[in-house]
Amino acid sequence: MKISDPNILPPTSNFTANNTSFCAGNCVSFTNQSLNDSSWLWLFPGGNPSSSNLKNPPNICYQTSGVFSVSLITYNSAGTDTLTILNYLSVNPLPIALANSNSPVCEGQSLTLTSNSGTSYLWSGPNGFVSNLQNPVIINTTLSNTGIFTLVLTNNNGCADTASISVVINSNTPIVTSSNSPVCEGKDFTLFANVATSYSWSGPNGFTSNQQNPIINNITISNSGTYSVAITNICGSGNASFSSSGK
Repeated sequence: MKISDPNILPPTSNFTANNTSFCAGNCVSFTNQSLNDSSWLWLFPGGNPSSSNLKNPPNICYQTSGVFSVSLITYNSAGTDTLTILNYLSVNPLPIALANSNSPVCEGQSLTLTSNSGTSYLWSGPNGFVSNLQNPVIINTTLSNTGIFTLVLTNNNGCADTASISVVINSNTPIVTSSNSPVCEGKDFTLFANVATSYSWSGPNGFTSNQQNPIINNITISNSGTYSVAITNICGSGNASFSSSGK
């Protein structure tokens, strides 16, 4: 028959945490403040790990929001003691940040960044851009505004989430046209234009084409004259003309 030592008092369980209200995805550490204890069993419903035999368990992580209880059972040769604190931890939900824009836009136009509702906002992006507005606007954009914009959105619990969006600023490229003129009769005559969305060429001898770089085979003197092209791209439209001759 085991006889307890009358000089040993039963344990008295007590503990504290370094944080009792925090955002989901964070971890908390516990400090044992018990008396007369020699071994321990911690229970952390909803935590990871969910239990521990350490005296002072660190880094118990909570991925889901809610309120959670914590239990500590302490032991010694004189007996055990259990302390459960109900709803001890408040794990606050994270916001879901959503970043959008009116991209793509053309140089000189305004770029508008938009986000869902939160308590505070921190935008950052190319060309040293920073803003605390929910929906900031960059006026008179340049090509240097192209790139990744990042939003840090905070809710009323002080919890934050991050979202990013890729923004494109298109160049207002002037229309550039050329040809392989002058060419000799019977040769191929080629027209050139810079990249765009659509093309509408017209010229002498009833010539028309919707190609970027059309070719007139077996050119004759009647093909000499002025050629014009109307170009359309994402940043608008324009017209250009030039004269060409055959030999």
